[in-house]
Amino acid sequence: MSEQARRPYLKLGILISVIAAGLAGVVQSGALDQLSNDGSANQRTALISIVVYWCFSMLALIVLSKIRSHWKQMLLGIFATTLCIVVAEFALRFLNPRLALPKYRIVYHADLHHVSPADEHMDFGYFHDKRVDVITNEDGFRTKYSVEEFNEIEQRIVCIGDSFTFGFGNQEGRGYPDYLEHLLREEAGSDDIAVLNAGVISYSPILELTLLRRDLLKYNPQTVVLMLDANDIGDDYWYDRDIERLKDARGPYGKLVRPDTLQLGAIWRLTSSIRNHEALVAPFKLMSRLMFGKSENPHYYQFEAKVGNITETNRFFIFRHPLEVTRPFFDHSWSYIKQIADECKKIDARFVLVVPPRFQHWNTEECKNNWEGYKYKLGEPHELAMFEYFDEKKLEAEFEVFSLLPQFQATDRFPLVYPGDPHWNEEGNRFVAEHVARLLQDN
Repeated sequence: MSEQARRPYLKLGILISVIAAGLAGVVQSGALDQLSNDGSANQRTALISIVVYWCFSMLALIVLSKIRSHWKQMLLGIFATTLCIVVAEFALRFLNPRLALPKYRIVYHADLHHVSPADEHMDFGYFHDKRVDVITNEDGFRTKYSVEEFNEIEQRIVCIGDSFTFGFGNQEGRGYPDYLEHLLREEAGSDDIAVLNAGVISYSPILELTLLRRDLLKYNPQTVVLMLDANDIGDDYWYDRDIERLKDARGPYGKLVRPDTLQLGAIWRLTSSIRNHEALVAPFKLMSRLMFGKSENPHYYQFEAKVGNITETNRFFIFRHPLEVTRPFFDHSWSYIKQIADECKKIDARFVLVVPPRFQHWNTEECKNNWEGYKYKLGEPHELAMFEYFDEKKLEAEFEVFSLLPQFQATDRFPLVYPGDPHWNEEGNRFVAEHVARLLQDN
């Protein structure tokens, strides 16, 4: 290429370099802070991003300047690269078929805040040295039943709840709803009993009420079991508070809605950490903020509640304060639980509320490496307040309320949860299913 032909590319390269230097100056001045969600932009990430995209731009200019004289070599290079990618994709799928599975994720939803993807076989990843699959039906429930198949069964039980009901960390078929179905069928000597696992990670009664009205009535449940976790009280407060911030014409959580992440195979999954590097995505986030304003932060672990004279920043505040202080939060959740019971009554379905303990309520030798340990201590002063509350409510409720605290405290089965996570392991799920089955049969 002649000097004259190269000149436009040289000028463009200089212009891009000047713009990059100017952007670096803007970053150093702190002017980007006002565009960040928290008012403090990460200058290091922004500077790395500028350098990376400057390098990409220079490379693109070099390619453009050579394309006329070297187009054959470039075409051959593109073909060879594409062929290598295709061969590598097939090889990876053959050597590790799980890489071809989409990764488990949640999808934000205008009415339900978030749901699991529907009709997918997903890789949950490694959990305590084992690979876990998640397979969902047409409504995103972790169950083998379609709506049609479930309705063909004579006795139909639906289990709602959060990650404990979902079977977090356990392989398909090893959550408490699965064991419950097996036990009830065994006891009845009949296969005409079905239990639907409608548990969704991080759900609480406010979302479960909407889920029941929106998606579960078509399953025509005859019994609905709500498993209420200690997290749920704080979740209800936060999800309710979030409606004012997130609602739009699409629904109470409409501002959270965004396209689902692409799932394009093994190489796509293996390169996710590179593709999602903050320095690469930062410019797109900035453009989004300039066009649409600051994005809403859906991060689950963001939490704040005024409890008495203290501002609490995680959902386990109910362990640290006396019931007279936390009662309004419990009453708030109770209002949604009663509405769920009312919905069940309308369809002549039995409603059962089950309140299980966390591991520290029965055995502090469990979960020695609890990743949530920074949120609460063992032996918090009011960790039994939730059971006091629901024991009170049991006396006035028009539906069944059961605590599993006595059953857990009486058992010598160990371990029932994971070493580093408070969710029930397979034995824990089996233990819960045994006692829920007994409750359903004896009452």
